[in-house]
Amino acid sequence: TSLVGSEMCIRDSLQLELEQQTQQDYSFDIDRADTGQRIAAVASKLGQNEKAIEHLEKARKLLTPHLDDKQDQTRVYDLMTQILLDYGTALSKVGKTKESIAVFQDGIKLSEKRMNAGKDPGKALAGKIQLVSNLDIAQRSIDDLGIDESRKTLWLSIDQFFQLPEQEQTPHQVDISRVVLNKVALSEDEQAAHQDRRMDCMKLLEDSTAAANGDSLSELRTKAEDSTALATAYATLDDKKKSYEVGMSAADQWYELATQTPNVIAFKRDFIWSTYNAFLMWQEYEFASKNADNDAAIPLTADQIKKMYQRSAEMFRPIENEGVE
Repeated sequence: TSLVGSEMCIRDSLQLELEQQTQQDYSFDIDRADTGQRIAAVASKLGQNEKAIEHLEKARKLLTPHLDDKQDQTRVYDLMTQILLDYGTALSKVGKTKESIAVFQDGIKLSEKRMNAGKDPGKALAGKIQLVSNLDIAQRSIDDLGIDESRKTLWLSIDQFFQLPEQEQTPHQVDISRVVLNKVALSEDEQAAHQDRRMDCMKLLEDSTAAANGDSLSELRTKAEDSTALATAYATLDDKKKSYEVGMSAADQWYELATQTPNVIAFKRDFIWSTYNAFLMWQEYEFASKNADNDAAIPLTADQIKKMYQRSAEMFRPIENEGVE
């Protein structure tokens, strides 16, 4: 069964679950909001962002009256944080950037409220970092004047997270490392100022990627995303050889995903992008090696280049036919 087919089955099952929820007790609204969030997550993966927004708006309205309740407070806060993160992201995808910024800001306030209450500091701070990083991306896309403030808040929150006791950090370290390496576009000054933190995050992500077996499509996708983030991080550190090697591993992983799920255009695009960046790193490393008059070149045979070209052509044709930019 294809990934798309599986996710459509999940979406339909969740929709049925939502329609069958009729018990009017305390948890009724929370359960419906939970189901709505999960339906939205599947819809978003299928590219149905308007449908995701519809479910997330309903889920948010259902959950809002329960934010100050003492019962099930941890579950309510966890769910609302995820709803606001997904809602803001979906709004961004349909071009409603200003609306998404407002949603992310609401999510940040909620995370800060949770932190001030001393509830699950690691989880609360991890949620805040995810929200602030998405806020930063949205603001940059429209040159919002709040960019500097959100970037300052982001790095302060990241530093604060890594000062928490180890047991509070551990469940969220890899997710925060992904934010640091993959979501934060750095200036040269920021790269220098936060290099030690980035190196620590690279080590965490390297260990996580090495341990991941990629047996399921979900695990393989996570492994591909992490490899892509690492390749980009190595490039910013000017380690072109390592960036090429990890980038080619990412390309292989995206290719496997794309061939197993032929209806998912995004995987084809990610394969082409990873291959292009890896090949660019190879060219730059070869040029630098020749200028330095050393023999530390990366071996790349004619057959390997042919394979890269053939795979890229194979992946590009469906994208071109779909009219995807």
